[in-house]
Amino acid sequence: MRRLFVLLLAPACLENGLSTKGGAFDPTPAIAATPGALDFGAVPLQDQSSAPLRLENVGSADLRLEDFSISGAASFAFTRPDGAPVLAPGQATELILTYQPAALDEAATLWVSSNDPATPLLPVPLTGTAAYGLLVFDPDPVDFGGMDAGDVAEEAATLSNTGTATVTVGSLAVLGESFSLLSAPALPFELAPGASAELRVGFSSPIEAAFRGSLVALSDAPARQTDAELVALVGVGDLTGRICGPDGSSWAVDARVWASGSYSGGGAWLVEARSDADGWFTLENIPSGTHLFTVEKGSWSTTFEARVGGGTNELAEPQCLDPASARVGVVTGEYDSIESILARLDIDFDAYDGQSDEYLDLLRDPDLMAEYDILFFNCGMAFSWLDYQDEIGDNLRSYVAGGGSVYASDWAYGMVELPWPDAIDFFGTDRLWDPESYASGSIAPFNGAAASFSADVLDPTMAAVLGSSTADISYDWDAWAVVQGPGSAQVLFQGDVLLWDDDFIRLTPWDGLPLALRFEAGGSVVYTTFHNESQATTDMLVALEEIILSL
Repeated sequence: MRRLFVLLLAPACLENGLSTKGGAFDPTPAIAATPGALDFGAVPLQDQSSAPLRLENVGSADLRLEDFSISGAASFAFTRPDGAPVLAPGQATELILTYQPAALDEAATLWVSSNDPATPLLPVPLTGTAAYGLLVFDPDPVDFGGMDAGDVAEEAATLSNTGTATVTVGSLAVLGESFSLLSAPALPFELAPGASAELRVGFSSPIEAAFRGSLVALSDAPARQTDAELVALVGVGDLTGRICGPDGSSWAVDARVWASGSYSGGGAWLVEARSDADGWFTLENIPSGTHLFTVEKGSWSTTFEARVGGGTNELAEPQCLDPASARVGVVTGEYDSIESILARLDIDFDAYDGQSDEYLDLLRDPDLMAEYDILFFNCGMAFSWLDYQDEIGDNLRSYVAGGGSVYASDWAYGMVELPWPDAIDFFGTDRLWDPESYASGSIAPFNGAAASFSADVLDPTMAAVLGSSTADISYDWDAWAVVQGPGSAQVLFQGDVLLWDDDFIRLTPWDGLPLALRFEAGGSVVYTTFHNESQATTDMLVALEEIILSL
């Protein structure tokens, strides 16, 4: 029985590495590193830190150290150990590692290759970070605001060390006319990480001007010089700038720019100006100081802050009308798409389907209409509104009387004629017609003939936008709605056109007919016989963009 037991054990013992010579284990080397990972911590920038790494043979045969290398950040290095690269069992050697930081949170890996069969390539993680001082002034700029000539003022400033190493401040200085350093710690002084020093800066000038200077600290930090801007504005000055459209790529013409406030001695002030054809404006005689300025064009607006001092001050960047400053609703149409121009101007809008009852839900709900600053009605919206004329006419009239604005094109003329029948004199009778019933003739306005021609631009702002007193206008469809006279509205464009007779057989010339008109009824109302579709010329698209921004 015993002999059988030995025979059964023998194969298992061989599989587990027992020597066939006398039953002893095969000797093998084994490498161990102490510590298993090396963290140098925070080391002052440009300093060097070193640390030993113990390499030991914890195996039963000679350990041969074959090679050393480092991968990762170049800030880590090593010195090879002295003596033979062979360690007997139980023997150890030291590898000296160094770290000279160049940045925050650096990492690398030391690789030790040996004849250890289990770990032929031993990794030792290395980490470290640069410790350095960093000085900052708060506030920056140090702003003395606006004051009268001869006034004396002082402001506080804090110099703080936001870094991770102590900084020695060697000097402090104030540069710039009329500024002075009133108080500071005795020099030199140290600022530990997180520490700060309080300073006070003074200003006084007998003349009106915009003053700028610098508060400067020199130290042993890596960034040896630290600056803060000093600003003081004395007296009154002018402000020049430029206003752009919501898309940021066009210039807003005839935008109102204004600011108001109170003088230091009492009394209110107001300054305002209008932007020119290239968007430029100049506000004059503004009291010195930092003020809030407002830009308004139609329903669109934006605000900005600017510091003003004596003399001329210019904005560093154009100020664009905010595309979200007005809420827009659009009734879609089969033959027009004002929404494509709105999208080009980066203006968001809510669309109501002009071919279904959805647009009637808008026009028959005064509360919903009141949520919008502007309503657009495209040519080609359905004429189902004719069944609710009194209700919709009252709603539109009240909407504009409350400050809302309306734009309608071509066949959407009823959105203007219905609420304000005396504002524009459309061709034909005063009764509103569905063009499917009466597309031409003396009773309906749909008599315009397809044509392209040069129209006269009568509106000064529109002429400035176009850069011309004429504009290329095109109608590529017959039966557009014709305006016979302006009524109480202002004519923006007029031209010599051809009208079809009652039977759409003969063409008759009509000279000087209005093509686009505008009137005020609380808010603004604009009607154009032309619109944005395949017919649109470059002049027409520019004009429609200006109309959108003017509403």
